[in-house]
Amino acid sequence: MPRKPKSKGKVGLAKPVGIVKIRGATSNTYLHKLLSGQSLTQKERDALGQLVKETHRITPVSKAKAKKTGTSVFDAQTGYHEWIPTDSAFEIATMADPVWTGLYTVLRSPTWLLIVNPSQYCVDAQAYKQLIEQVAGYVKAGSNQTINASQLGLVGHSGGLNQAGTQLTTHQSTWHDELRRIFTQHRDAKSYDGYWLDLQNFMATNFLFYNDTSIPYPASDGVNVDDIMKRIKWDLFVSGRGNPPLMDTMYDIAQFLRAEWATSAQVLASSFRAYRSMAA
Repeated sequence: MPRKPKSKGKVGLAKPVGIVKIRGATSNTYLHKLLSGQSLTQKERDALGQLVKETHRITPVSKAKAKKTGTSVFDAQTGYHEWIPTDSAFEIATMADPVWTGLYTVLRSPTWLLIVNPSQYCVDAQAYKQLIEQVAGYVKAGSNQTINASQLGLVGHSGGLNQAGTQLTTHQSTWHDELRRIFTQHRDAKSYDGYWLDLQNFMATNFLFYNDTSIPYPASDGVNVDDIMKRIKWDLFVSGRGNPPLMDTMYDIAQFLRAEWATSAQVLASSFRAYRSMAA
């Protein structure tokens, strides 16, 4: 008997066709054209938007490679935060503006650098204040009692601040929306300098240790904030790969992250100036 043809399954609606990537081209192919002043076809713009959104992030260094090259597990790159949110990729590619394209690509900071200022966003602002006041009381009394940083309700960025692997990202979407607003506000007018000023103010306002090594705390007569921070045990992790060595207290973390912020701020400023100079 002749064999029955194999069933092709249920017939349904055809799947929507996505953006077709141009064979052999990478996001760098298109970015190079834009940054050299060339224009893109519509097909190239669509492809760039998709490629950049999907692939422009830095590939994390594997633990094995880090060990082979003598790099500590923590120092190996684990992910970056883009200061112009990634969902702007298609829009920026369509604009074909070499300055915005460049800034989108280079304005990044390590995710482990971002611990949100609890005066702006945290799990429970009132509980945070009460705990800091409690520790201030320990200092006044000369007590060696401590609390854990995990009690403070601190939050950060995906891939960064976590507690035993649990990401602490409450309010992340809210402050990312603020970053989108800053970009959108200056985008069409090509107000690059205004954007840079607003972005710096955003960083200084919203992230701990951008400008100094202190934390917000209620006024406490005669109590040094450093002494408060030394009584907060650091039981969190700034990265999915842990902490740098010798991070025992909030004070230690503050010293480390302040130094890293200083370096990151210099890199961001240099990157901004390099691409800002390309404006017509």
